[in-house]
Amino acid sequence: MRTHSGQRLKSKRRQRRESFSSRGICSLRVDAQLVFDRVIVVNLGSHSLTDSCKPLEEELHFDDAGTKSVKPKAPITDVAVVIRSLGEEVPPGFTCVESTPSGLSAELNGASLRGPQIFLCFKRGRDKPPLTDLGVLYEWKEKLKSGCHLVQTTPSGRPANISNSSSQRIYITYRRAPKSQPHTSLAVTDVCVIVPGKGEIPPHTFCKVDKNLNSSMWGSSVYLCYKKSLAKANTIAYKAGLLCRYPEEDYESFPLPESVPMFCLPMGATVECWPGTHQTLPACFLHLCADGGLWRKGVRSSHPVL
Repeated sequence: MRTHSGQRLKSKRRQRRESFSSRGICSLRVDAQLVFDRVIVVNLGSHSLTDSCKPLEEELHFDDAGTKSVKPKAPITDVAVVIRSLGEEVPPGFTCVESTPSGLSAELNGASLRGPQIFLCFKRGRDKPPLTDLGVLYEWKEKLKSGCHLVQTTPSGRPANISNSSSQRIYITYRRAPKSQPHTSLAVTDVCVIVPGKGEIPPHTFCKVDKNLNSSMWGSSVYLCYKKSLAKANTIAYKAGLLCRYPEEDYESFPLPESVPMFCLPMGATVECWPGTHQTLPACFLHLCADGGLWRKGVRSSHPVL
């Protein structure tokens, strides 16, 4: 009887292993040694065992400091220079940097009384590769770096020289990501102008271009700053759910915590919109282990997404 019971038990375990293996889940035992205590699948799907799928924003709570999560901004794809004193308007789709972080005027030539009113504008989007760097070129003393481009004219066709001098011209430069760059690479996601003479410093996580934009003796020193972060694709985040698990029943000594889906995917399960020419990325499986009451995790790449 023990032999037949043991054979039936082994047969059931083998059938379960084959069932999970057909879903892309690795075997639970190797050489009769326990490899995993549990196997779970956490993702976005209509077969969630814990909750129906809903946008993650619906689960957010607000406090005095604002939201705990902010939808990522689209990366910056273009920059332009406009001369307001000559009647130039901000181009359609662009945003003008009109003020510094502390509320001062963000004129690139330091609000000089003798110079024109020049402002920086930027445009966000996902219709083209994003910008990866911004810079400043002193044309009379250096050459344009390889791979960089010059903002040489304003939208109206006027010279985009920021300097008041025609012999010492200053231009904004940028570098654009190649079309083959991965969608999770770093890109310029924000830009600002600071006036250190008024006590301003670069905002947190911003890079400062250490070249004064105001070359004249009048006005304040002005510096360009920009922020780089992951240029994520157009995404919608949903609350993660438990799709399936093995074993299906809890252990009496240690039931499966309800917070495991949130632990596996704390930023939610995302639906991403990629360009049609983008290469398929491999799937990632998350391995968890409980050690002395502490959860640990690691990531391993596996077969491509179908």
